Amino acid sequence: MNYLGNTQEYVLDNGFRICHFRRPGPAVEIQIWVKTGSIHEDAYLGCGLSHFLEHMLFQGSRNYPGHAITDRVTAMGGT
Repeated sequence: MNYLGNTQEYVLDNGFRICHFRRPGPAVEIQIWVKTGSIHEDAYLGCGLSHFLEHMLFQGSRNYPGHAITDRVTAMGGT
C-alpha cells in the first residue's frame, strides 16, 4: 500500500497495521479504522453493539477519566 508514494507500512505481531506518511504542515492526524461494524453483529444485528463500543472509546480510562481525553485533544488544537 503506497497511496502517495511516500507511505510506509508496518505490521505488528498482533496483525495491527500502521500506515504512515508525511504531509507538509505543522499538524498531525491520526485515524483508527477497525474492520468491523453493524454488518458483523450476526445474532445481535440491530442492537447497535458496534455503535455502543465506538462511543465507549470516548468515555475515559483510569488515567483520563470522563471527557479528559477529548478535553486534552481539544486543548492541543485537535478535533
